[in-house]
Amino acid sequence: MYYGDPKKNHYTKAFKYYLPSKYIAKKFNIDTKEAEKNWWIVFNSWEDTKDKNYHNRQRTFERGFTCRFVYYIIKSFELIILLMVIFIILHFFSDKFDHFSYVISSFNIILKISILFLCVIIYIFLRLSNNTNINKLNGVWKRFAEINQNHIKWIDNNIRSLEDFKRISKR
Repeated sequence: MYYGDPKKNHYTKAFKYYLPSKYIAKKFNIDTKEAEKNWWIVFNSWEDTKDKNYHNRQRTFERGFTCRFVYYIIKSFELIILLMVIFIILHFFSDKFDHFSYVISSFNIILKISILFLCVIIYIFLRLSNNTNINKLNGVWKRFAEINQNHIKWIDNNIRSLEDFKRISKR
């Protein structure tokens, strides 16, 4: 999950929904590639620590990486839950698998179920507190949308034409 990610799942849709380049493409009636190029001209002009938008640039990176972190944590919990379900099922058939019987039955079934239950609770909490539905964004997705909406306001206040991008790139 990143800026140019071609995936079409609900995570990337939430990540890309308020991207300033999407807004630029619509506002100036240009293609997405040109809009992305123009947005990066603006965004990269803020990399100087003395620039008044430097902190917004940093927050954008922080919030984007936080979205990625939460995404990978959620995916990790999905994998852990799947593996725990498999281990619990195999636990009941461990006497039929001589090679795996020690590995499968070495953990107490109560411990396996407890770990599964804990993982499901954490997973549900993460999903509910980080909703990717565009109409109900919350958590990291909402914070990422907020910073991008601030960028869109900045564009409205500072960019009147495509020529303004050229002016900014010459700074």
